[in-house]
Amino acid sequence: PTMRQSRQFRELSTSSHMLSMPSWTSLSSMTIRASSRSFGSMFCFQCEQTDAGTGCKTVGVCGKTPEVAKMQDVLMHSIKAIGAYRARLNQLGEAKDSELAGWMATAVFSTLTNVNFDADAFRTRFLPEARDKLELVRHQFDALDTGDVSVPDSIAHFRVPLEEDEIEAVATKVGIPARQSKLGDDYVGLQELITYGMKGALAYAHHAEKLGETSDRVWDFSADTFDFLTREDASVDELLAKAMEVGAVNLEIMEMLDRGHTKRYGNPEPTQVRTTPVEGKAILVSGHDLVDLEKVLQATEGKGINVYTHGEMLPAHGYPAFKKYPHLVGNYGSAWQMQQFEFGVFPG
Repeated sequence: PTMRQSRQFRELSTSSHMLSMPSWTSLSSMTIRASSRSFGSMFCFQCEQTDAGTGCKTVGVCGKTPEVAKMQDVLMHSIKAIGAYRARLNQLGEAKDSELAGWMATAVFSTLTNVNFDADAFRTRFLPEARDKLELVRHQFDALDTGDVSVPDSIAHFRVPLEEDEIEAVATKVGIPARQSKLGDDYVGLQELITYGMKGALAYAHHAEKLGETSDRVWDFSADTFDFLTREDASVDELLAKAMEVGAVNLEIMEMLDRGHTKRYGNPEPTQVRTTPVEGKAILVSGHDLVDLEKVLQATEGKGINVYTHGEMLPAHGYPAFKKYPHLVGNYGSAWQMQQFEFGVFPG
């Protein structure tokens, strides 16, 4: 990038005439609608940027297509079914399965806002893997003398769909609008509060696991919570109590992640961070996976490439271990909800 290009970006991003959210959303929507196959409409109100504050119905403000949204809905329903079986296996004293637990964290994380919009990843990886994992835990459960421990018929008869028309049909049945019609807005709203809490918690658990920090209590709680989300008869008090439990367990996961970070990168300290560009080739790293940033810095060391953080990656500058990389030159851009615009303008 030239300094002139960088100055133009800074001027645009700090100007009162900055491209507005509706403008870039509608612009991207034209491309997205044309490429989202035959999946038609969608419904997602997972984030605070959702269309009109009520829900994205044709394409996500974030850029998520109806195709991806529906495969994510099916994946989350599949994870609830897997959780239902795993919770019962735990109840029966069966051995822990850390590989399954790690997969669940990764799969749940993939559905979080702005993490993965790759339709092929869901079609060829996550849904087939979910089918295999569900059949695994179902086979384990069916092979046991379970006594009076049983699985609801709706879970026992569920099969993860892989064909497009089957995905569409299942997504219609398990999606938010169908559940709202059956259970009511308040009930489903509380279910989704718990679901989104688990998505955030397991995103951090996924990062912590990469740093060698795991917890059987977290994995058991995850299975129990996804099992709980298959219920349709919980009281409001039970739903609220579960949401509070998710918050408490999330604090434990944050402690795990903090231990992993400080063991590997040292204790963070107040640090001045450059926000103006440095001329030269550049890579921008977003998100909050410090291991990813570390790998990028190692791969670019001594190659004349500058690395910038973006969004939630900003705190990385405070860790002593990252200060040894002189090519980690600063932070670029603003918050995640502007990434679709900022990534397009970033000249690297």
